[in-house]
Amino acid sequence: MGAQLRAVRRRIRTVQSTAKITRAQELIASSRVLKAQQRVRDATPYARELVRALEAVVSRSSSVDHPLVNEAPEPSRAAVLIMTSDRGFAGGFNAGVLREAESLRRTLEDRGLTVVPYVTGRKGINWHRFRDRELGGEWAGFSEVPAQRNAAEITETLLEAFLRPTD
Repeated sequence: MGAQLRAVRRRIRTVQSTAKITRAQELIASSRVLKAQQRVRDATPYARELVRALEAVVSRSSSVDHPLVNEAPEPSRAAVLIMTSDRGFAGGFNAGVLREAESLRRTLEDRGLTVVPYVTGRKGINWHRFRDRELGGEWAGFSEVPAQRNAAEITETLLEAFLRPTD
């Protein structure tokens, strides 16, 4: 009887310890979410002005002959940028992104386009590698703290691919 009581008390302490650890992890996660939300809020004015500037360029671009403002008459390929996380604590997010990307791929292929995926994040890269899918570009290791240089590198690669003549 005494051994059972000790085992129950030990189990209670273990559960309480696990509850404390779980609570600490929740606090850390909520702190990270708040920081991410703040970064989004800080970037909103910049994004709004960038959209306004692009809209102004496009609305006044009837005389501009550039591939970025003119729609291709018969496109044969489509680039799809798929952004996932590097770690697994965003399972629902990664699964949703990959599901939507796969749906988009099927839709574009039904239209007769060749789809070229460009993937950020280890989860998306591994998902494509597991399925032996060829990637137009891949980037990993910065999803927790993305920087402007990461976006610039991705943008440069996508623009080069966009401006490359079709075969």
